[in-house]
Amino acid sequence: MLMKSRRNLAVFLILINFVSVLFARAGDVTKSTEVLIIGAGLSGLATAYELKRMGIPFHILELAPKIGGRVRTVRYKLPDGSEVYADSGMEEYWESNPAVRVLKELKLATRDDVAVSSIALGGKLTTLGDDTPEEFRKRLFTEVESKALDAFKQKVAPWIKSLKPEMAIPADLVKLKALSFGEWVEKQGLPKKVSEWIRVSVECEAGASWKAISALDGLAEFHIFLGEGERSYRVQGGNDKFTDGMADFVGREHITLSKRVPRVVTHDGKASVSYLGPEDNVKGVVVDSHVV
Repeated sequence: MLMKSRRNLAVFLILINFVSVLFARAGDVTKSTEVLIIGAGLSGLATAYELKRMGIPFHILELAPKIGGRVRTVRYKLPDGSEVYADSGMEEYWESNPAVRVLKELKLATRDDVAVSSIALGGKLTTLGDDTPEEFRKRLFTEVESKALDAFKQKVAPWIKSLKPEMAIPADLVKLKALSFGEWVEKQGLPKKVSEWIRVSVECEAGASWKAISALDGLAEFHIFLGEGERSYRVQGGNDKFTDGMADFVGREHITLSKRVPRVVTHDGKASVSYLGPEDNVKGVVVDSHVV
């Protein structure tokens, strides 16, 4: 009986080892590569996406046990068996975002809308409903307030359009770095409700108080509200389909999950990236030419 139990245990251990090796192969860490990417969030996957298109070897090390970073979709089963979902973290991709090009290249189904949403101002909630942006604005602002907002947009539009990543900041706008966006807007003499609308809109995009960002940064964030508003895109079925699509394109065999990077050492034009598995304590080193 004892011999049989030992034999069964041995067979069980062999099967466990076989299964673990089988599943590890898809995400085995390479010994060397051209580019080592730390993190399989949207930025890391986008880097891998472009490298794959150019034919440059790469590998991704991700600390979490799943890809996506801040791009997460939460799914709920209803009593009738149907499913609803909500995106947390990253929710939409503005038209000026390079991610929109990738969405189209991956042929993912999307829905789009302009930069308009329900908003609470002065203790009153105004819901968007089925209104067009123009109809919604007429419910939100008086004629005087609407004209003041239009004038503000016309004033800042040329400045915002001059803020391009590949160009130097115009000298007359550099001084706006010294003021907070909140201080600067308050000096514009806008109706209170318009000023409050600008505050709420920009704080939602910046993820910080308008008093905590410079006037220059606030104007850069305001670009999506020029005109009727920049179009935004969401992936139908959840934004995690976007990161899954990129992971499939770059090849999941080039992504290793649950690996922490505690050390990067450069020498003679090469980088040695140390990694450690926080769950299995497996450690190793990847030698590469570039680390991102």
